[in-house]
Amino acid sequence: VDTDYILGCNVSSAVITINLQSAAIAGEGRTLVIKDEFRNSHNYNITVDPYLTQTIDGGITKVIKSSGASITIYCDGSNWHII
Repeated sequence: VDTDYILGCNVSSAVITINLQSAAIAGEGRTLVIKDEFRNSHNYNITVDPYLTQTIDGGITKVIKSSGASITIYCDGSNWHII
């Protein structure tokens, strides 16, 4: 939802894809922290997928592969960037 700041994800048994809303709707300055909350070894990833042709640091997706890892992203009104 629009008020979310931290998205905690439990990937203990399945891959998760987070589909970001349009950067134009999210608005300049919108910040999200996406965290893999599962702290044991696993084979599941979290894929962060921007809206349509928008990017995260120039890439079409960002994949969180490590247990316990996180990324913080912000919106510039057109695309998303990793802090």
